[in-house]
Amino acid sequence: MSFLDMRAVSYAYRGRPSVVRQVDWDIARGEFHCLVGRSGCGKTTLLKLAAGLLPPDSGAITLGGQRLVKPGSQLGFVFQSPTLLEWQTVMDNVLLPIA
Repeated sequence: MSFLDMRAVSYAYRGRPSVVRQVDWDIARGEFHCLVGRSGCGKTTLLKLAAGLLPPDSGAITLGGQRLVKPGSQLGFVFQSPTLLEWQTVMDNVLLPIA
């Protein structure tokens, strides 16, 4: 069984073309994956989708066999630089690491 499984996942920021289109990604427990690509190609968006920080426009994401619909304690994410989730309230941003 996969630890993280993405099937046909797509995502576009409002009013922009898809940055992630029909991605299939399978990570087994204990595996280490590295995303490499030019700036703006969708690496961070893909990681945000995998962490449950963004909902996919289409496709499905499962984590440990359960459909991923929001961030949870089973997965962590560290941004390259400090950032806030603009669509969340201040309180939701503060509580995100312990949610």
